[in-house]
Amino acid sequence: MDKGLKTLGKYAASLKYTDLPKGTVQAVKERLLDSMGCALGGYLLEAGKAARKMCPISNDTFSARIIGSLQRSTPEMAAFANATMVRDLDHSDVYHPSITSGCHPSNCISAPLAVAEAIGASGKDLITAIALGYEMYVPFVENKAKIKNQFEFDGLMASLGSAMAVGKLLGLNEEQLSVTASLALIANVGLGMRRVGKVSMYKEVYAGMAARQGIFSALMAQADMTAPEESIESNQGGLRHVVMTDGIFALERLARSKQQFMIERSVIKAFPIGGGVHMSAYTALDLRKKVRADEIASIEIQTESYGKSTSALPQHWHPTTRETADHSIPVAVAVMLVDGFMDAESWRKERFKAPEVLDLIRKIRVVENPEFSRQYPAKKNMIMEAKTHSGEIRRVHKIKTPADDKTSVDFIISKFMRYADSVLSPPQAKATLDAVWKLDKLERAGAVLDNLFV
Repeated sequence: MDKGLKTLGKYAASLKYTDLPKGTVQAVKERLLDSMGCALGGYLLEAGKAARKMCPISNDTFSARIIGSLQRSTPEMAAFANATMVRDLDHSDVYHPSITSGCHPSNCISAPLAVAEAIGASGKDLITAIALGYEMYVPFVENKAKIKNQFEFDGLMASLGSAMAVGKLLGLNEEQLSVTASLALIANVGLGMRRVGKVSMYKEVYAGMAARQGIFSALMAQADMTAPEESIESNQGGLRHVVMTDGIFALERLARSKQQFMIERSVIKAFPIGGGVHMSAYTALDLRKKVRADEIASIEIQTESYGKSTSALPQHWHPTTRETADHSIPVAVAVMLVDGFMDAESWRKERFKAPEVLDLIRKIRVVENPEFSRQYPAKKNMIMEAKTHSGEIRRVHKIKTPADDKTSVDFIISKFMRYADSVLSPPQAKATLDAVWKLDKLERAGAVLDNLFV
């Protein structure tokens, strides 16, 4: 095995629950609860329905349940459906350590959740596996690491994170975990077309595919399947040379015992929109206090290069699908200014197609402010300037730091309850909350799913 694969295998094999600081254990519980809430929000959406249709019913001992229906299927297909529902509303967590790299690391939760249930793993086992899965994102995004633009970034990271988390739960040894990493990496390098042009259901389904592939990679390694031994370091097709910009794969950044793990740094999102669009929503809410939507003749928005290049492209002024609209700065600004909020109902009612929203979208211009790009992500800036029909200027300069992105337990609970209230009874929601908060005490981690029946 090459050095990179050995490092991953050794790291995963040696990680113990006692290595996790209290903050990491709490962060796992919070992101598990957030993911389950997001899955409930996505349960009745089309991608989730399609994913569940594909899941065969299984009465085998090695099976797992699907959130919402609690139908048992194979672990890999239950994870496929659950991860798709978690991502469907684009409300799950996000991590942006630099202006050029980012990810949705909760994509790696559904796979270990399914396998933990299938094998009867404890809550502590699941917590350790999820923390490990998140940590597998670090080499791809920290210390100037970045997957090249032509490749699908989130799916590859989720495949590795899911695979290593599942391998840990299955009790694979160091060599088998190195094989798991190799299988997950070589088989899941995809094309970077997920958010190009007219965005399809694949924007959320990729997460399900990654969860499914991650489980399969670990199961192959458990069955003593062999894998290429130079999947990271080889100059004839290895990850560093083909996929990673400048060959950077930051294995040295993996957390050590009692250090802060990456899961503590991910951001639990406030709105069901892309992470790069959140500043637009917050700033529009501030601007709304100064001007009514019907008073506005034009709006100029100054943002950093990341937001401009990912959420202010031509299609974002004319979205035809929700998957395009939820990554649109013009849509987020217009909906917030008109309605004063943006939630799952905004998408169910297709507010991005409403005449008053479309009228405002046409008045929006987005430009890059180079100084804002230099300061990102240590400081996130946005200037939003509205000119009224009478010629008055109403201006807001919004500034946020990573400390401002931290969410309270009360916020996380309220977000979960917003989705749970529409599909669960109050006793079901309370029982789920109780199970998640005492996850480290549960002998059967799968108990967190017991009350998620719609």
